[in-house]
Amino acid sequence: MSIKSVLLIILTLAVLLSACTWVPLETHGATVEVAAASQNLSSCRKLAETTVSVKDEIWFVERNQSKVARELENLARNEAAERNADTIQAITEPREGEQRFGVYDCLE
Repeated sequence: MSIKSVLLIILTLAVLLSACTWVPLETHGATVEVAAASQNLSSCRKLAETTVSVKDEIWFVERNQSKVARELENLARNEAAERNADTIQAITEPREGEQRFGVYDCLE
């Protein structure tokens, strides 16, 4: 097998892996709402802020950014549920596989 063939196989695997979603939304996380960045949450109690991160590239191949953003949101929703929160709101945009969210209780 030539080096060119091996490199082609590695590149193909990297592209296929970049399409995978690795962070599932857990059952408890599915109960957490996602507030729009422009939404006013002044009637909610802010419990915390959390920074979540995932791989945004594999073997120097950039992953699909919408999948990365979905995984970041899933992680934040899962973490919020563990803190008995019911809502998250993005504080920052996703950047290099990392994003910051506010964690709120809006159902008091």
